[in-house]
Amino acid sequence: MPVVAAQGYAPDNLVCADDLPVGRPSPLQMYQTFTDLRVYPPSKVIKVDDTEPGIAEGVASGCLTVGVAMSGNIVGLTPEDLAATATAEVVRLRAIATDRLKAAGADHVIDSIADLPALIERLKT
Repeated sequence: MPVVAAQGYAPDNLVCADDLPVGRPSPLQMYQTFTDLRVYPPSKVIKVDDTEPGIAEGVASGCLTVGVAMSGNIVGLTPEDLAATATAEVVRLRAIATDRLKAAGADHVIDSIADLPALIERLKT
């Protein structure tokens, strides 16, 4: 936490896998977060993740799930490397990441976290 705090990141809550008897894809970390933040019902929570176990965790806990495809673990490229990648390869990588996240249960898939505010606005209507 001191390292990320030095970079200006201060989460409202932190629950680690070893804080509980089992980690993802079990919903226990999400349940602990709900309790810590006094959030209810889970169906009103958006679980955003870039991994299949993280999406499965959101599904198991009853959240709306959003997978992050292009800037996440599945594609695994830096922004610079992604920008230098041929368009056809980007399309192929996006399809692979989207398919894997959808197979894990993602309700929606976005390219990066920067796309989340627009998705939330669309979901409000």
